[in-house]
Amino acid sequence: MKTYLRKETRRHGSSLQSEEEQKSRISEAMDKRQIDLSTMVKGMKECRLTIGHDGRATLSADNGSTKVTRDLSNAEMSRLQTILGADNLTDEGKKIRIAGLVNGIVISQQVSQNYENIEQRGQQQEQSVKR
Repeated sequence: MKTYLRKETRRHGSSLQSEEEQKSRISEAMDKRQIDLSTMVKGMKECRLTIGHDGRATLSADNGSTKVTRDLSNAEMSRLQTILGADNLTDEGKKIRIAGLVNGIVISQQVSQNYENIEQRGQQQEQSVKR
């Protein structure tokens, strides 16, 4: 995460003021232990990654129809670290891969919620028939 933030500073460091603004945003993100991913993931009303003091990464995302707040699995965290640390990817490539990772998590949650809703309706219909 720190490596990505440093690269962001270098990329936007064309003027002293913008470099200072970047440093301020990076410092704030590190203090809050949060990164706003909304600009990287198109179509998300809200998307942020929070790193807890215990080292757990929690994704909070809202695409308008599904809200997700959950800890990233070890595999997801490893994939995120691999994406951010990949020197062979451009910033745009990293954004695309991060968006894919986040969208996959949100879609998975949406499918799970849909399945639970269908199961619940089926149980309600079954109970209604028994009456």
